[in-house]
Amino acid sequence: MNKFILLFFLLALNLPLAFGSSVEDYLRKVQKNYENLKTFRLNLNYELYKGWQGTEVMDTYSSQFFRSEEESYRTLHNSIFISSQGLSLSVDHDDKLMTISDPIEEKVIDADLEKSLQMCQDTKVVEQEDGSTKLRLILKQKSDILYSAIDIIINEKYQIKEIQLYYAHQYNFSSSYFQPEMDYPKLRITYGEIKKSWKEKDEHLNLGYYLSNTANQPTPTKEYSDYQIIDLRSVE
Repeated sequence: MNKFILLFFLLALNLPLAFGSSVEDYLRKVQKNYENLKTFRLNLNYELYKGWQGTEVMDTYSSQFFRSEEESYRTLHNSIFISSQGLSLSVDHDDKLMTISDPIEEKVIDADLEKSLQMCQDTKVVEQEDGSTKLRLILKQKSDILYSAIDIIINEKYQIKEIQLYYAHQYNFSSSYFQPEMDYPKLRITYGEIKKSWKEKDEHLNLGYYLSNTANQPTPTKEYSDYQIIDLRSVE
């Protein structure tokens, strides 16, 4: 499941002007709603399904997102992403790897959707019986587009309730090389309630917990002495 989650996570959503006005208006209100929040906490849950209409969850895990002014902290499976005004740090506990890069702003609305949205074939706004609204993005059928369709479900406050990604290419769900089980994945991301009054108490944003001497030649702290560091920051 990591490949699906990380593909979804790595790039931030930028809204093009090519949408129909109704979908564009909804998305801009959603984006503005989250951008106005300076400090908050949010939980997300990821579920991977076999087949677009599948009901069996093949894999699942959760993510936490904290923001305090210009700094943010995010967990994703066994990885941590910290962004500050000085640098961004990702910590991969599976591979015992820390990656340092130039500051990258983490966003609540994050996806690898930019290219896909530019290749949108059609959009639909569907009012749901429970009062929520579903924004459906139908994408052109091209080999370099990850998804066939994307559903974004929002509530009456223009907060995201759920995003569903319908992948355009089949994936082998079998654990056996000799008995492939090919099907189209669907990834469902559920957004929890936003906690707007979150305050930093547990040093989530403290880079010194992971690194020493971040300015020049960073080294892992004692607790992470067996971790490798890759520094990708621009050289001034």
